[in-house]
Amino acid sequence: MTTLVQILDLLFTLLLLLLILRLIFTAISSNRGHPVIALIFNLTEWVVRPFRGIVRGGNQEILAVIFALIAVLVVRVLVFAVLAVGDGRGK
Repeated sequence: MTTLVQILDLLFTLLLLLLILRLIFTAISSNRGHPVIALIFNLTEWVVRPFRGIVRGGNQEILAVIFALIAVLVVRVLVFAVLAVGDGRGK
C-alpha cells in the first residue's frame, strides 16, 4: 500500500503545482500561446472547467482555478483518509 500512497501523493502534488502555476499565469495575464504555458493550461483544463461560471463578476478564470485548487485538496484528503482506514491506520 505504501507505493500506491507515494504514487498518489506525487500525482496530487504535481496537479496542485500545475494549478498554482496556472493561477499565477492567469493573474499576470500571461501569453497562453507560449508552449510551456499552453501545456500547463491544457493539463489542468479538465479540473478547472467544471468551476467556470459559478460566480458572476470579478475574474471568473481566477476564481475557477481557486475553486479547483480547493476541490483537489479536499479530494486528496478524502482519498488519503480512505486509504488510511483501509490500511488499518485510521483507527
